Amino acid sequence: MKDALTILLRVAGAGLILLAGLHLSIGRHLKWREDAARLSPVNASILHVHTFFICFVLVMMGLPCFSRVRRKKRPTPNQR
Repeated sequence: MKDALTILLRVAGAGLILLAGLHLSIGRHLKWREDAARLSPVNASILHVHTFFICFVLVMMGLPCFSRVRRKKRPTPNQR
């Protein structure tokens, strides 16, 4: 059970980091640069900051899935 959970957490973390990386190519594919050029400077800045924030949050959520989590074993009432 523990091995399966570890594998699933690492797959989820890899998926989040992959999604953050794909976010950059999605912007090129959807031509966000041309769309941002037609926006006011404030709205273009908001678009860029929001895109950066989404990528940052995805990476920050994915990285802990790769870290080694140590659980402390707490004695159950039956083991005392």
